[in-house]
Amino acid sequence: QKMKNQRYDRQVRLWGDDGQNAIGSTSVCMLGASALGTEILKSLVLAGIDSFCIVDDALVTEPDLGTNFFLEASDLGKSRAKAALIQLNELNPSVRGTFSFRSPTSATYAHLDELRPFSVVVATNMPECSAAPISAYLYERGIPLIYSRVFGFLGTLRVAVAEHPIVNTHRENAPPDLRLDAPFPGLQKLIDGVNIEMMTDEQVRHTPYLILYALALKEYRKSLEDPAAFPGSYAQRKAFLPFVMALARERESGGTDENFDQAKESLTRSLLKTQIPSGVRAVLADPKCGEGEEAAAARGRDPFWIMCTAIRRFVDLHGVLPLPGQLPDMASDSASYTRLSAVYHDAAMADADEVLKEAHGLEKRTTASDAAGVSATEADAEHDENDDGSGEPKKLKSSAPSSSISHETCMRLCKNAAAIALQRGTRVDSWRGDGFRSVLASIAATAQRDEETGAPLPVSPNAGSAHPAVWLLMQRAVDRFAEEKSRFPGTNGIPCEMDAKDLWERVTRIVDEGLAKKEGAEESMEQDDLTADTVLEQVPYSACSEMCRYAASEPHAVASLLGGIAAQEVIKLATRQYIPVENTLVYDAHSGLTETFNL
Repeated sequence: QKMKNQRYDRQVRLWGDDGQNAIGSTSVCMLGASALGTEILKSLVLAGIDSFCIVDDALVTEPDLGTNFFLEASDLGKSRAKAALIQLNELNPSVRGTFSFRSPTSATYAHLDELRPFSVVVATNMPECSAAPISAYLYERGIPLIYSRVFGFLGTLRVAVAEHPIVNTHRENAPPDLRLDAPFPGLQKLIDGVNIEMMTDEQVRHTPYLILYALALKEYRKSLEDPAAFPGSYAQRKAFLPFVMALARERESGGTDENFDQAKESLTRSLLKTQIPSGVRAVLADPKCGEGEEAAAARGRDPFWIMCTAIRRFVDLHGVLPLPGQLPDMASDSASYTRLSAVYHDAAMADADEVLKEAHGLEKRTTASDAAGVSATEADAEHDENDDGSGEPKKLKSSAPSSSISHETCMRLCKNAAAIALQRGTRVDSWRGDGFRSVLASIAATAQRDEETGAPLPVSPNAGSAHPAVWLLMQRAVDRFAEEKSRFPGTNGIPCEMDAKDLWERVTRIVDEGLAKKEGAEESMEQDDLTADTVLEQVPYSACSEMCRYAASEPHAVASLLGGIAAQEVIKLATRQYIPVENTLVYDAHSGLTETFNL
């Protein structure tokens, strides 16, 4: 364990011991062993996942040697999955790797069922028509799928998961939760015990600015004759600041003390009303956090939903989230800061204990409900197993599972309660709905406008760049081309000019289909101006030529960058920390830009 801690020390600083433990229990199935697949696995193996399996039936070819750095010339003609596995296993001896020599696109039930034991499945460089049935199977079973592709200078990544809870979004520059607007009993007792008039100059100079705020707040409220007044706006905080600075003692050398300087600088971040973030409210309002048997059945024994339900009940009772108990650094003497920190820590522990008690109660009720569903046959079988034939009653074996929610787990989630979130995604083939229409709308919105008439101007057919949404449209057209011709554009020695014309014809068809009104759909109250012409006018013909020029190649530089992104998404899913890509990411290596789309 000590060796592991040293090996992953830098990673633990990012996502903590619990995050690293989650990574260490993650198993990944990689469908495809091309450059993209091996680059993803490289990052995951180095991160310390538990195990991986490569599924691929390809043999190593000359083009593989030019793009896949995990293959050698001696591997020519051998199994690509096995050859890559040998190199990947050398990166981290503690990670177990295996391979399966079969088609990664196989959608037979037996092959799909082989994916069930894995934590995350990654499908690389396969057509969407092949990824769709895999996605549908995994989606129904709650197993995340990352579908990623490299096609020349175009990279795409899709996170397809039915539901993904996030226990810590790691919000940047999150303000401290100090509860100065409504102090909890322990804090109020500490504030009431402070008499600044009786303090020496030295004691005032070492008083934490949080206490200064609390003392100044009393005078601020007296001046307004409002016992509930709180400076929540910029103007109010500006009016409040003189009350803080009035507590300072004069210095012979002039200037102000460090704690008062901090008080002035921290006003905006520290003097905030206690609120529950909208994203957290949405999670707590989810039906799985509700009351009744239906809600209990929906959340099952998932620790996240049990904890969220317990936190929702805490919020219903107290009107606030559990206290995190963390304080920012403050200029102070050790005794004053320690005393203040202990007050917050004790209150946070008490809140966590209350939530934990509620969570264990929910868990017991769920267990009792499960036990009540045991059939009479199973109950009889258990009785027979405990009967030794003596006729004496014997104690039945207990089948109740132990609690999956420890005090540490509860403390961690309560500490990050303001940073929980929930993502609900779609399957790979969901783009055929309104989501793809939004992509087409994004393309139309890139139009430059005529200065006089304001009319959209068509893009030049030979434009040297294109919006990321255009490349997403091009990938759809390439897949359609491959489905109908059993090859990718620009391959088999066909001139690019001919394939570019064929590809453009498919682009126009896909745009028409994407904007076509569905049968039985109600008439929209508001008609937009989105037509096939307004979209196609913003799609340069040169984009078709560029896709044909790629000839389905997989440049290592693009595969390496996208592989790193995809590996990070796997880690986010495994640790339930940070926010994964919401749906689809497009990487345009021509410009180095990325954009996300919700399909």
